[in-house]
Amino acid sequence: MAWLIKSVFKLSLVVAAFAALLVVAVYFSLKTNYVSSHLIRSIESMAAPRGVTLKLGSLEPTTSGVKARNIDAFFNKYFLSLQIAELAGNFEWMSLLRGQLSGMLDAELYGGHLRVQGGVPVSAASSGEWLLSASNLKLTSHPQIAGLGFTDGTLRARATGYPFPDNGPASGKFEVNIENLVRPVAASLQLRRGTTLQLPQFTVTAASAAGELKESLLMLDQLAVSSTLGTLTGAGAIPIHRSASGEFKFDVALSADGVSSIGQSLPELTQGALIPENDRFSCTLAFAGGSSRLECHPIS
Repeated sequence: MAWLIKSVFKLSLVVAAFAALLVVAVYFSLKTNYVSSHLIRSIESMAAPRGVTLKLGSLEPTTSGVKARNIDAFFNKYFLSLQIAELAGNFEWMSLLRGQLSGMLDAELYGGHLRVQGGVPVSAASSGEWLLSASNLKLTSHPQIAGLGFTDGTLRARATGYPFPDNGPASGKFEVNIENLVRPVAASLQLRRGTTLQLPQFTVTAASAAGELKESLLMLDQLAVSSTLGTLTGAGAIPIHRSASGEFKFDVALSADGVSSIGQSLPELTQGALIPENDRFSCTLAFAGGSSRLECHPIS
C-alpha cells in the first residue's frame, strides 16, 4: 500500500503548497467567482508538472486556510485515481517566515477520513516532517478496486515522512491494515507460459504491513495476510524503481481451498520446485535490474 500512501501525500502536498496563495489580501477577493476560478486553474496547471492531473470542483477561503470540494486526481506514474469529496486545510501562515508551510489537511473520502499534518518546506534551506492517518476507508468505494471484483473491505493507515516538494517522501515509516476484503466470484489469472490460475471466491480477513520507505526501496519489516485460501507472512526489501535491487522472503500455508485452487499451478509457478500437494512452502523473491526471480522449497 505504499503507492496509496505516497499518492495521497503527493495530492495533499500539491494542495498545501499552493494554498499559500491564499494570503489575507486574497481572502476577500476570493469571494468573487472570477478570482476563485483563476486560482483553481492555477493550482490544476501547477499540479501537472508533478505528475498529477488535478480537477477541483470548488475552492473557497476560510479564516485559517482553504476548503476544496469535489477533487478528482489522477497520478500518471502509478495509474491511480483518487476522488475526495471535501478537503479542508488549516495553516499556520507565520510558519512561512521559517521557510515552511505548517498546518493540517482533513479529507473526507470513500466513507472514511484522512488527515495529513506537519510542515512542508517551501525553500531549499528548510525541512519538514508530516504525519498521515487514515481510518475506515471503504476500499470498494474506489472505482479501480471495485473494478477488480471486490465488494467489501476497509483500510486503516498511519505514516510519517520527510517531504521534498518535487519527489514526494524520500523516507518515512508506515503501517497499513486491511480487513474483510471480499471477492465473491471466481477469477482466472493468466500466468507466464500461458498457465491459467483459477481462483475461487475468497475473503482476505486481515492483512497488515509495517515498514519504512527509503528512497527507492520499500523496506517491509512485516507483512501478514490471512484469507480463506491460506496465510502468508514475510519481510524484506521491494524496489520501487527498476534500477534498485532487493529481496523479499515469505512463508505460505494453504488452506484446503487454497490447495485445490492454487495447487495445480505450483509446479509452473516455481519451475518444478513444488508439487500440487505442497500446502506449506517458503519462497524468496529477488529483484535486480528491473527483473525478478522466484525460488521456493516445501516446508515439511
